[in-house]
Amino acid sequence: MKRLICYILPVVMLWLVGCNADELVVKNLEGPTLNTGVAVPIGSISYTLRDLIDDANINVDLQEDPETSLFYVVYRDTAEFDSGQEIVNILDVSNNDTINVAGTNIAVSTEVINLDTTLRMSYTAENGERLDRVYYNAGTATFSIVNNIADPGVSVTYVATIQGTKLASNDNPMVFTETGPGSQSLVGYYSEFVQSGDSNVFLVDLNIEITVQAGSNIPPGSEFAVNVLYANQQFSQLYGDFGQDTLNVGNETLGISFFDDFDNDAIIFGDPTLTFDFRNSFGIPLEVDFGGLYGLKTEFPNDTVFMSGPIVNLGPVIEAPGAIGETETSVITLNNKNSNLVNFLATAPNEIGFDFNTITNPRNLDIDVQDFVLDTSHITTYIELNLPLTVQLIDLVEEVGFGLDSGLNFPEVDSLVIRIITINELPFSGQMDLEIYDLNDNLAFIAPGHLAFEIPFLNTDGTLKQARKHIEDIPITRAGVEALKSGKKLNLKMTLNTPGSGIYVKMLADYTLDIKLSALGLISVDIK
Repeated sequence: MKRLICYILPVVMLWLVGCNADELVVKNLEGPTLNTGVAVPIGSISYTLRDLIDDANINVDLQEDPETSLFYVVYRDTAEFDSGQEIVNILDVSNNDTINVAGTNIAVSTEVINLDTTLRMSYTAENGERLDRVYYNAGTATFSIVNNIADPGVSVTYVATIQGTKLASNDNPMVFTETGPGSQSLVGYYSEFVQSGDSNVFLVDLNIEITVQAGSNIPPGSEFAVNVLYANQQFSQLYGDFGQDTLNVGNETLGISFFDDFDNDAIIFGDPTLTFDFRNSFGIPLEVDFGGLYGLKTEFPNDTVFMSGPIVNLGPVIEAPGAIGETETSVITLNNKNSNLVNFLATAPNEIGFDFNTITNPRNLDIDVQDFVLDTSHITTYIELNLPLTVQLIDLVEEVGFGLDSGLNFPEVDSLVIRIITINELPFSGQMDLEIYDLNDNLAFIAPGHLAFEIPFLNTDGTLKQARKHIEDIPITRAGVEALKSGKKLNLKMTLNTPGSGIYVKMLADYTLDIKLSALGLISVDIK
């Protein structure tokens, strides 16, 4: 991108170093002249900003607004968040209960005692979320019942019906018996809960049948210890009121190659935008804290700048879809009015990081509004940084070098004057130092401080009002001529500036720079 603005001078110098040097030698001189000179027109050309960019092979996604011809640079990235367990996490759930049994006298004949009871058990999420219903796609449920009756003449059978856990296909509850397996797969089941205080409660109907043979009895202090365990659950759907919690949806970075070679404050964008297009299929809204958005230069990781401004204090919300299977779109744009984005980018970060938190259910929604999370839920975020080339250039220094091979041949020429006539519509000026380096990369000649082109007359909105003409003569002394003859490289160091502090100019594709070049060669002649 740096060549976008400084490509003008390379075009000029290509003509200089590419022309036939013999044209600068005056032939057939006559008379007793001590010094003479000849002006040689080199040529003229008209370039649009679009032409300069096309020729520069810029490695940036530079685009043009078809209506205004304004150039802009776009960087895009995509972030994905699909970790539902960070919203609601449920570990193994284990419940224990004890059923006391009254002691009996020694039976004179076989007796059967039935105990029917309903156990209230809790199903707790890691952070205490209120759960209405969960659907499983993995996990096991285990039921165990142990008694402390040692008399071999006492036997026990039971039927445990977990009313809160049912087959999704027919709503039949999960049932355990003493003759059946102690563990069952939760695949295909769902659990439904009622609320009691802060607890998610499910019910277990337990029918125990105790058979006491003649001569046996149930001793005092007898009891049944019951355990219900839900282990290794994975969920296809969860419903409830998940409350407020902090959720990190960051850990993404966006590379900004535009700034790779720029110093702080060398180029300032007047109207940048950073847009987040959130596509949310989680059934829960989230408030975004943009205070964790940061920019840095990767070679100076400690020089980090953070986003600030009203957008950070406002806390915009990623809205939730209204129903399962839907996706809600929320577009949030940071600009020069609601954030410090202009100053943020003025630090020339080549990396922007998105390490920000969100708050679930930021509005303290009514309990009747049900949240949901599916195993397919996700938040896809499309990130777009748009940099219209409405800019300030502040002493933006760029250098362009040209190899001279084994030097240029200027027979009999003592010095040169290069005249550049420019008619400029490009909204910046270019101040140039011309440098020649020898074979050892030492500076052999410099022609400093030449104005290559002037800022045109601009309207208050930074667009062109009128082009400006400028004539600049660049003297190349005898030392410069000698340096060109044997030099290794010709280097152009250019300082670019837009007018005045706080003024932003627009880089339009159709702006032109007209250039005319001529050379005057001065030759010493012996008097004959």
